Amino acid sequence: MNIPEPSPNSYTEIFAKRGWLYQQAMVEAPKARTLEYEQLFRFHPLQAGEHLLDVPSGSGYLAKHLRTAMQVPVLVRSLEFTPGFDPDVEVVDPHTPWPVAATSMQRCICLAALHHIHDLDGFLVNATSAIRPFGLLHLADVLPDSGIMHFLEQFVDRHTSTGHRGIYRNFQQLHWPSDLEVLSTEIRACPWHFDSRQQMLHFCQQLFGMDKSCQPRLEQALEEYIGVQHRGNGVELQWSLSYADLRRRP
Repeated sequence: MNIPEPSPNSYTEIFAKRGWLYQQAMVEAPKARTLEYEQLFRFHPLQAGEHLLDVPSGSGYLAKHLRTAMQVPVLVRSLEFTPGFDPDVEVVDPHTPWPVAATSMQRCICLAALHHIHDLDGFLVNATSAIRPFGLLHLADVLPDSGIMHFLEQFVDRHTSTGHRGIYRNFQQLHWPSDLEVLSTEIRACPWHFDSRQQMLHFCQQLFGMDKSCQPRLEQALEEYIGVQHRGNGVELQWSLSYADLRRRP
C-alpha cells in the first residue's frame, strides 16, 4: 500500500495559525537574522530614495531592519498574506493582483518564503508588474536537499501542529519568465547570531512553532542538520540561503 506524502501547506494556512509565535521570536531576538537582510543587497546596494516592495513581509521585518540598521533612506511597502503575524500589516490575497501601481517600485523582495508559495508563476507576475523597467527582484529561499531543508522537512515537520512541507526550488534550474533577466544565483552564508545557546533554542522553537516535545533533541538536531559555532560574543547557527537577483527587462 502506497501512502501519499503530505501535501505542502500554503503560506496563508501555516502562518494564520502560528504567525504569532514567529512574531514573538523576531521581537525577542530582532538582530538574529541580520545577515539574511544584508545579503539581499550584496551585489546591488540600496540607493537613497528607492521604493521597495517586500512580500510576504511578516510583520514588516525588512522595513524595520532598514530603518534601524541602514543609513540609506528608502521607502518600503510591506505586504503580507495573513494577519497571523501582525493585524496592522497590509494583507493581500496571494492569488489575485496586488494593490500596487504598475512599475511603481525600484525593487521587490521575497525573503525565505517561496517554499510556502505554491503559485510561483502568479507571484512572479505580480512582482514583475510592480517593478519598473531595469528594476530588481531579490529572492532568497532554502536550497533544495540542503541540511536546512531536511531540518525543516523532518525535525520541524514532526514537532509543529501545522507540519512543514514545502516546495524547494533550484534557482539555477528554473525557467524564468522572458521579462526577467537573471543577474546572479548563488548560495550565501547568513548565520543567525545569538547571545547564548539558550537564546538560540528558544528562538528556533518559537520561530518554527514547535511544541515542547522538541526540546530534548532540538539542540542536537541543529548541530546535525545545520551546524552551530561558538563565537567570542555568542553563538552562530550556520544558516545559509539560495539568493537570486533578477532585473526586469525594458
